[in-house]
Amino acid sequence: MYLAEFATFWRQEMNTLDCPTYPKKPEDLPLSDRICLENYNNGELF
Repeated sequence: MYLAEFATFWRQEMNTLDCPTYPKKPEDLPLSDRICLENYNNGELF
């Protein structure tokens, strides 16, 4: 599981400490957040 990496992504890209619950699947995130995650570190977490 990449919980720490997801939290780091969220802090860096979303500029907020209010990190959502770790998503079990991409569809658990809103579309705009999912697109950002897809592009983060060449899709490393996606």
